[in-house]
Amino acid sequence: MGRELNLDGEPDFDQKKVTRFQRICCTIRRHLQKPRTDSQMKLYKVVARPTLLYGSETWVTTTQDMTRLEAAEMRFLRSVKGYTRLDKIRSEVVRKELEVSGIQDVRYKHKQNWINHLERMDNTRLPETRPTNFEEEEIVDILGNDGNASMPEQVNRPNPWRMIIIIIIIIIIIIIIIIIIIIIIIIIIIIIIIIIIIIIIISNYS
Repeated sequence: MGRELNLDGEPDFDQKKVTRFQRICCTIRRHLQKPRTDSQMKLYKVVARPTLLYGSETWVTTTQDMTRLEAAEMRFLRSVKGYTRLDKIRSEVVRKELEVSGIQDVRYKHKQNWINHLERMDNTRLPETRPTNFEEEEIVDILGNDGNASMPEQVNRPNPWRMIIIIIIIIIIIIIIIIIIIIIIIIIIIIIIIIIIIIIIISNYS
């Protein structure tokens, strides 16, 4: 899930996102002709719109920002239908004809899904990589704990490969010890046999 948390005063939404979105839309229109409306809309939903809305779950936008988003969206949708602004066809009508949700509705859905995801998370859960250049108190404030909660220490989880290597080493050591014991037993048996033979030989000579 894409996240863009800006705490250094930089805007969450800027013209670069719209420019990138428009370039993708131009590529779709250039390579797919008007009769292929379904293909254009599939690429729009899979490539163009997600590029524009990446990280939108955490955006803090103004009315002007949302107007720019909608304008960029409708510029592409009208071109797909072959309309212009001079035709004075409402945006809702164009979206209904193309069976596509509005950019604001999609963004709201993404944001709501993200909020639901945060509500399902355990309060003690930490991300795999912690943010840098921020104090722990600031991170707690972002998470909405009013600065009263303390950041729990990250649990050191054992490495499964390390455990496997340790087990293999222990097994090898056990096997070596067994082999050494067997060798010692064989040597003892051989010594006993030699002693018996010597005793037999001596008794025969006597």
